[in-house]
Amino acid sequence: MTRCQRGYHRRVEPPPVSERLIGRYRVTGVLGAGAMGEVLRARDERLGRDVAIKRIKNVLGVMAASFHTRFEAEARALAALAHPGVVQVFDLGVDGDDPYLVMELIEGPTLRAVIAERGTLPPAEVCALGIQLARALEAAHARGIVHRDIKPGNVLRGPGGVWKLADFGVAHVPDSDATLSGQFLGTPAYAAPEALTLGQFSPASDVYGLAATLYEAATGAKPRGDVTMAELITDAERPVIDPAAIPAALGTLGPVLAAGLALSPKARPSATAIAEQLAGAASTETHAVATPLATPRRQPRWPFAAAVLVLIVGLLALADHLGGSEPTRGAATPGGRTAPPGAEPPSFPAPPGLDDKAARDWRKVADKVHDGDYGEALHKLRELERKRGVSAESARLRSWLEGQPGAHHDDD
Repeated sequence: MTRCQRGYHRRVEPPPVSERLIGRYRVTGVLGAGAMGEVLRARDERLGRDVAIKRIKNVLGVMAASFHTRFEAEARALAALAHPGVVQVFDLGVDGDDPYLVMELIEGPTLRAVIAERGTLPPAEVCALGIQLARALEAAHARGIVHRDIKPGNVLRGPGGVWKLADFGVAHVPDSDATLSGQFLGTPAYAAPEALTLGQFSPASDVYGLAATLYEAATGAKPRGDVTMAELITDAERPVIDPAAIPAALGTLGPVLAAGLALSPKARPSATAIAEQLAGAASTETHAVATPLATPRRQPRWPFAAAVLVLIVGLLALADHLGGSEPTRGAATPGGRTAPPGAEPPSFPAPPGLDDKAARDWRKVADKVHDGDYGEALHKLRELERKRGVSAESARLRSWLEGQPGAHHDDD
């Protein structure tokens, strides 16, 4: 009888994935794995919905009971962070020695996959992406939550093209030391200098990670290239973008990314300020792209143009005579505002991916614009942006509204 026949080398096959249960969740597949744990696809057998489960490894060597207690405190804080730009946390538990989070399942690709497929994203699209992520960070930072690992692989495209920030697995929240200070956790290529060299994380280091992610989306390359950890640390004090020599290829994104990638944390804008700067850049990019694409009009022949002009002048004079009023520079509108000369405002298409409620809110804004009530339109638009985030389309409309007379609402 050989050793194999006696069973010395018998291989024990693991149970099929479909037979694994984690609490009330039946595992149906593996979505990914990393240093902090693995992400599984599962079915919530009680509620009948598909979810993502992330098992967290105790990589810091903290005592198990203490680690689980602190992990639960962090998970509760993350679950309370309800924002359309953040992957929602539904539940938590412990599987063996590893705690886990149950999260919203996002089917769309990561930004990493999109960059790999397309190479680069156009500036206006990068602006819209950045605004959504910055607003998500704004909400997290308001609760004292720091993500610590912002990178293209942690940005997911959800339904309707909405971008969501995922994987707060190494996040740090107030009154919690499950993630210890002074230790570097995250992805070095997108880490701020103070995080790389000192293990210091803050909202400012999240802004750096966001700017580094947007830089790669716009250029197709990591901010410092593909280098080793040692080379990253050695090069940490060299600016990625020299503020005095911003590459022209970045366009209006250049100054925003240069500020977000500043070496000093104090020199970086907040997530709120980054969102506003990107909205301004998006407005400029949209105008710059739209202008060359306009179909040039053919110049009419002078005799025909003169005849049309005479006819228009005659009709205006007749209307003025019959109406008994003096000519006005701008037409009074039903909303009590004065529209600019030329009557109808330009057309502003709705942002893509709006749900039914957001689409109705956008139509209300459009109705106010059509009525000439620019102040109320601006007020409703800002409310919509606070709830749904800023898009390239909303930024363009807001920029136009802010330039209209009487547009400033009482709450501005």
